[in-house]
Amino acid sequence: MQQIAVIDDDPLICDLLADALGDFGADVHCVTTGRSGRKLLTGKRFNLAIIDVVLPDASGLALAAIAANENTPVLLLTGHPRAMVRLKQYEILNIPCLLKPFGLVQLRTETERVMAESHQNVERIKGGMARLRANLAGSEEAIANSERLIAVSRRLVAKAMGSGPSKDRH
Repeated sequence: MQQIAVIDDDPLICDLLADALGDFGADVHCVTTGRSGRKLLTGKRFNLAIIDVVLPDASGLALAAIAANENTPVLLLTGHPRAMVRLKQYEILNIPCLLKPFGLVQLRTETERVMAESHQNVERIKGGMARLRANLAGSEEAIANSERLIAVSRRLVAKAMGSGPSKDRH
């Protein structure tokens, strides 16, 4: 029997997925918070984790990384397609994603495909998260450099105007 984790803050979506996947013979474990999702995924391998991208208390991408570290393939759900398009556009993440609302045939097709490609899915997530972390680290460095340039520019402007921070004017 396939073990499937579902993490979505909408209880109706959880019920729909549990019923539909249960009809396909899966044992479905549903939670509606990111915190519960972390607990569910940590230390346990599922045949599939279906995770909402936007949760009120967690990032669906962070939960996808936890699942991948447990060698659990991931299928993301979103009602916000632009965010996923941007991540895929820059080749940061290549995780299968279902756009809400979706049909039951599409759900079954995608879940079967993702589980069949589980090793590739997990490796894509791990690689994508590494690229995302590298991009964030690069952004942090660029921000730090920008802040240093701004500070130098302010000192130069203050000096040029004759009111440098080390001068006392009477």
